Amino acid sequence: MAQNPPTPVLLFGFSNDSQRPLDMLKTESTYVWQVLKELDKRELIKVIREESLTNDELVDYLLDFQDTIAAIHFAGHGSGQALYTEGGATAPQGLKKILVLSALNTGI
Repeated sequence: MAQNPPTPVLLFGFSNDSQRPLDMLKTESTYVWQVLKELDKRELIKVIREESLTNDELVDYLLDFQDTIAAIHFAGHGSGQALYTEGGATAPQGLKKILVLSALNTGI
């Protein structure tokens, strides 16, 4: 008997900055959920929506779901060098290694 493939995971991370707030961040998160919630309820996809993403949470999600992450969306502050989460700037080399590992494991 064939086994069902794992449910694809869509990771949505949002991170605001109290000094330079992005006014539409909460609205974006809400809209994302409104569009995808029915598919999540039917277990066609698994939506992870973290509205106050920290560095540790980002790494944990990437490692915990590395075999099933189909897409990652980050909304917040960043630069060409780093993403700025609730815990501060990401370590770009470490994040890059995790993303490459995730891509390799999912066959991207």
